[in-house]
Amino acid sequence: MSQKQKLFNGDKVTEGVRLILEGLDVDLNDENFKDTPKRVAKSFRELCGGLYIGHEDKEKIFGRTFESPYQGMIVEGPITASGLCPHHLLPINMTCVIAYLPGQKKLGLSKLARAIKMYAAQPLMQESLSHQIVEDFDDYVHPGGVALYISGKHNCMSARGVNLPDCTTTTMDVRGFFETDVSIKTEFQRILELTLRNA
Repeated sequence: MSQKQKLFNGDKVTEGVRLILEGLDVDLNDENFKDTPKRVAKSFRELCGGLYIGHEDKEKIFGRTFESPYQGMIVEGPITASGLCPHHLLPINMTCVIAYLPGQKKLGLSKLARAIKMYAAQPLMQESLSHQIVEDFDDYVHPGGVALYISGKHNCMSARGVNLPDCTTTTMDVRGFFETDVSIKTEFQRILELTLRNA
């Protein structure tokens, strides 16, 4: 059974923001706040676009491939992306590097960045985001292997709670030869270090 496509309800989000502001006892007639519920709803639509990814969206990203005799590793990054912490709905700012070993299919370079930005824009744990991107990349593109590095700065940790503004969370998800071949894993780690150092 296919999963029902999620739909964004801007009116409900707007009303929810209005209730939050009322709960904070903010004067909604103040010119700084009177349009805030609508503005926040619009920003949530942008920050949560990844919730509404369907099969057609994945086909647009992963289905457009190119022919090339190149069989080496393809690495792209750093790619910046933003999402939301699912526990506090505060921003996560991420730096990502993705690599894959092409089979017959090779994606356009902009598609790699678009895929990461598209998936990142949702309230989702960083660990789950890494898994979701790599799983779908593997399913749609069928590479010899894929690896994804994400370093995230979580506002739920830097702006509240433990208050660690310089703390980052790093995740690494791998499939195929990046998991089983030591030389490929080592080469990716070397390129990753160079990519991040030169950013």
